[in-house]
Amino acid sequence: LWREVRAWLRVVRQRSGVAPVLYISQMFVNRYLPYAPDLKRNYNIWIARYGEYKPDVHLVYWQLCPDGHVSGITPKVDINVFNGYRSEFEDFLSKNCVK
Repeated sequence: LWREVRAWLRVVRQRSGVAPVLYISQMFVNRYLPYAPDLKRNYNIWIARYGEYKPDVHLVYWQLCPDGHVSGITPKVDINVFNGYRSEFEDFLSKNCVK
């Protein structure tokens, strides 16, 4: 599993010029990520965890609920937050988005 994950991450980074963000669940963090400490250390994490925030990883994004409401959008939507201030978000975007 980890060999294939690392290969995919390497290809995406080479072709896009930026490291992908790992979108994972709290269960995945707890059960599998301890076997890949390099990924935990070297990649940004976007975690889907509904309820209390308790991961032992540094999050860039936290998906805190799957059933939010946004003005102008009829169906329920995921609510995600960036873990930082506006200036940090702008810096993150300038360094981590495909151009």
